[in-house]
Amino acid sequence: MSELKINNISYSAYPDETILTVAQRAGIHIPTMCWIKDFKPSTSCMVCVVQDVRNGKILTSCSALVEEGMDIETDNEEVLDMRKTALELLLSEHYGDCEAPCQRVCPAEMDIPLMNRLIAEDKMDEALKNVNETIALPTILGYICPAPCEKACRRKDIDEAVSICLLKRFVGENEKPQLEIKPKNGIKVAVIGAGPAGLSAAFYLAKNGFNCHVYDNNELPGGKMRTDILEEKLPRKVLNLEIETIKSLGVEFFQKQMINVEIIKNEFAEKYQFVLLTIGAETTIDTSIFCKTSFSTIKELDIYTLNSVYIFAPIQIPNKSKMAVRASALGRKLCEWTMEFIDKQAVSTTTRKFNSVYKRIAKEEQVEFLKESLNHSGQLKTTDYLIGFTKKQAINEAQRCLHCDCRKKNDCDLRNLSTEYKASQRVYTLDKHKRMVKNLEHEQIIFESLKCIKCGICIQTAQLSGDKTGFAFSGRGFDVQIAIPVEKNITELSNKTTIDCANNCPTGAIAIKK
Repeated sequence: MSELKINNISYSAYPDETILTVAQRAGIHIPTMCWIKDFKPSTSCMVCVVQDVRNGKILTSCSALVEEGMDIETDNEEVLDMRKTALELLLSEHYGDCEAPCQRVCPAEMDIPLMNRLIAEDKMDEALKNVNETIALPTILGYICPAPCEKACRRKDIDEAVSICLLKRFVGENEKPQLEIKPKNGIKVAVIGAGPAGLSAAFYLAKNGFNCHVYDNNELPGGKMRTDILEEKLPRKVLNLEIETIKSLGVEFFQKQMINVEIIKNEFAEKYQFVLLTIGAETTIDTSIFCKTSFSTIKELDIYTLNSVYIFAPIQIPNKSKMAVRASALGRKLCEWTMEFIDKQAVSTTTRKFNSVYKRIAKEEQVEFLKESLNHSGQLKTTDYLIGFTKKQAINEAQRCLHCDCRKKNDCDLRNLSTEYKASQRVYTLDKHKRMVKNLEHEQIIFESLKCIKCGICIQTAQLSGDKTGFAFSGRGFDVQIAIPVEKNITELSNKTTIDCANNCPTGAIAIKK
């Protein structure tokens, strides 16, 4: 056996053992992307590099065999910089959206492409469930949201945007929410303000098992959505029905209540564990009276204490009706921050995931993007703003979606590591990228070559499965790419091989269709 050091700790290694294997056995994390146990190391991604400090050599840990006396460092500054550079070089040739543009610009961060696909498949209850993951007021927002998602929709590069707001409104109006309500946790929360932020906060608090009371100084809940928006723009029955849904979760509303510091100090401090200040609270409550804490390290939220109650005060509350979607998103975040605080006694910034961004769809690429659209017609218009889609119309409009988001956006190794190492797609750029091609011929998978990092894992996967078709390297130098051998067809690949290839692929280049 050989002896080596990893991060200044001595370890023994068996003959012909790699640095990576020893590190993994010792519980030391070294990132990998093109490596799979029992496969031959391809050393193509270079994210598993480490340094032997005896001579300063940078080694690929997945292939470098242990030598007697090695002194390995896995996370010094030079190693981390090398990994980041390796990721940025891979990203220079990686084209495709992680999240679709519509989702990236949505203030509520809703998974819009998933909603579209579920509607297109006539799975309306599942579509609403997906919407309710991030939006508590889908019907209301379906009427009044300014739809930044539609302005970013890639379908506009071809003809017109998908009518996302009308689709969201359709499932909100025509489906009954199927909500998973957590058991009561015994924690009481007071929400001050019954505008979109307060309503949304109450919805998610109740959904997560909190006892929630909403206090508001108006006669009826709804805030400026009720007082500032005309009936012709937002029918009151729509507003009332969505509020009734929130009440059905056990939320109690107390209207015509002007809450001030004294009430919080003398009544709420004994009754509630948390007080959330949402829209309407800024004019009646002076937060300087409270004791400001350091429990929040994010710019959007201050946390105060008064006696035994914690007071969450958003630093900026959207207060115009046209920003109801932002206020609604803030309400959901207030619930998430409350749960994080209970779990960690602090609220900290969540790392935003890396997003690969595809450029504008070129004219010659339109046919490729339309391959995943079941409807190649233009945007469906309604005869009147207040008249929404019929079920058939909703399905047809949803089928216009291009599915430009990645199927592996939640478990893509390249995306996860780019997030971890703060890699940028803009450091290394090519003058002209290759044309997007989507191969949908196989019933199980989609193959998008522009997302491929040429690691060869799919080639080994097919070889190990005994599949005679398989994938292969094609071309030379910078033009090398993964392809099906010229005399073969991707449809000849067995279902097992394709699924294994999709599961093993470290990016979304090969992905399961559904």
